[in-house]
Amino acid sequence: MSPTYTVAVDLSKYKHTATILDTSTGDVCKTVTVPVNLAGFQQFESTLEAFSSKPTDFIIGCEATGHYGETLLRRLQDHGYPIVRMNPAQVVQFRRGLGRHAKTDALDADAMAKQLAVTEWIPEQSVHETARRLQSLTRLRLNFVEEQSRWINRVRGLVNQIYPELEPLLKKVASPTSLAVLTHFPSRLLLAHSSLDDITAVVKKASRGGKGEIFALRLQQIAQTSVGLDDCWLETELRLVTSQLVALSANIKQIERDIQALTRRILAEYSLALDLEKPLTLKAFPCGSYLTIGTLLSEIGDIGRFKSLKHLLSYFGWCPNTQESGMSTVAHPRMSRRGNRFVRRILWMMSISAVRWVPEYRTYFNMRVDMGKSKMKTLVAVGRKLLSVVYAVLRTGRPYDENRYLRQPIVALAA
Repeated sequence: MSPTYTVAVDLSKYKHTATILDTSTGDVCKTVTVPVNLAGFQQFESTLEAFSSKPTDFIIGCEATGHYGETLLRRLQDHGYPIVRMNPAQVVQFRRGLGRHAKTDALDADAMAKQLAVTEWIPEQSVHETARRLQSLTRLRLNFVEEQSRWINRVRGLVNQIYPELEPLLKKVASPTSLAVLTHFPSRLLLAHSSLDDITAVVKKASRGGKGEIFALRLQQIAQTSVGLDDCWLETELRLVTSQLVALSANIKQIERDIQALTRRILAEYSLALDLEKPLTLKAFPCGSYLTIGTLLSEIGDIGRFKSLKHLLSYFGWCPNTQESGMSTVAHPRMSRRGNRFVRRILWMMSISAVRWVPEYRTYFNMRVDMGKSKMKTLVAVGRKLLSVVYAVLRTGRPYDENRYLRQPIVALAA
């Protein structure tokens, strides 16, 4: 059923511009400015109610470009208004198709309102609180890990100047032992002239007894004969950088603990919704950690909004980018570059893990490679199977069974 009114909101930091269009006539009813404050939101809601008291008579759309509209969109969604987040690239193409060269907030909202009126849209469903929190944490963790990599490279560069012979012994400069050594002894001279007992105590505590006096002695010997620079500014920089890296690593560990708890909660909520006697756990999936499964579940949200497995694959961009024109068809199209980047990264790592540790997936991988398929394309096929398993588990509540989910495709391929 088509809406009576389409409402397009052009988002900005301090005020939004909204255009209300009557779908029966195609005429713009009103264009208003919505300040980002309580009075502005209430006035906007009153404006909508003046046209219709039924939220279902409207469809409200905006570009999915950032966080500026979250306060307004969630408020409207809680009041029952259907919300659509529009692809920015499609919005730009539609506006260009109107032949407009001028660009203002009002013109952008007008074009989006017309696009909403002539296009079939599926309103987004309200995201459950657990899924929203889990999604925020998994994305935050990824940002922290990327930042951690930059700080690790910074520490490695400083170590190579202060005592270059030390890195092969430390191996991982972000490990607890390495960070403890660099924090307490940020210069070659400090490490060389400290007592062996003090170095041993630091090493034992950081490694939880895994390393002791022998390792501490090797550290001190390297410092005493090192060709590194004795520069007080490098020492100060290393002390500051390592403290930043220690804090960041601690935050990542805390986030991972929170992700584990929320993943368990969302699995319990799925089990409750399916009325399962035995709640779903990580063992319900062929492989994956709390981080990987939690990322998938948070980005999927309500599995009911995906009508089929193909819909889910398309949503995540885990499908070929088909190209056809007349009689010309690309026989082996490239994989689509669109979709959710967080899931694509996780799914790729899950595919590698499945091939390495899950026997049936390793057999499937080797069989396709023996048939002449490339390893990269086979990993894509493995990722598709993993998504199909996740889809089936969330739909039916039945844990993964290799005989049910994997055997038939192998037989068909072998034939």
